[in-house]
Amino acid sequence: PTGQLAFTMVDPGFGWTGWSSQQAPVLGGQGDVYVTSGGRLLRFDTERRRMVWKKDDASYSGQAAVAGGVVYAASNVGVVARAQAGGERLWTWWVPSTETVASNLVITNTHLFVSTNVATHCVDLATHQTVWTTSAVGHLAVADGHLYIAGATGLLTAVKLTP
Repeated sequence: PTGQLAFTMVDPGFGWTGWSSQQAPVLGGQGDVYVTSGGRLLRFDTERRRMVWKKDDASYSGQAAVAGGVVYAASNVGVVARAQAGGERLWTWWVPSTETVASNLVITNTHLFVSTNVATHCVDLATHQTVWTTSAVGHLAVADGHLYIAGATGLLTAVKLTP
């Protein structure tokens, strides 16, 4: 490794408004990268080195997640699921009215985990319905059959996912 710049890709609609997104780009595994910027969800093609599509219909924010050919992104309405290749909206999980998505999204083969400012929700990917909710909130990770929720107060909560 040389540390030499390989290439850059430009977001033609970028406008700096005095803040940073503080997120990592998400690799889709098909020569694609996803970011949210200025309320938009963007897909970049790393082979052609250009933006492929943008979606600005739901005030997107935070770090997207990709699994099974679907891109999941937090928005002002909850979480929007879009087709990875073309960006078509597949379905939406609507956040409860008093809540906003406040953390990263975690996807398994069967479920989506969403932490809001009030609770963490487990959403079934087949039915798009909330399966269960816990009052613990924070950054999420799944490992060893547990959902780990790291709260801002230093509390780490583990929720058992397997029977």
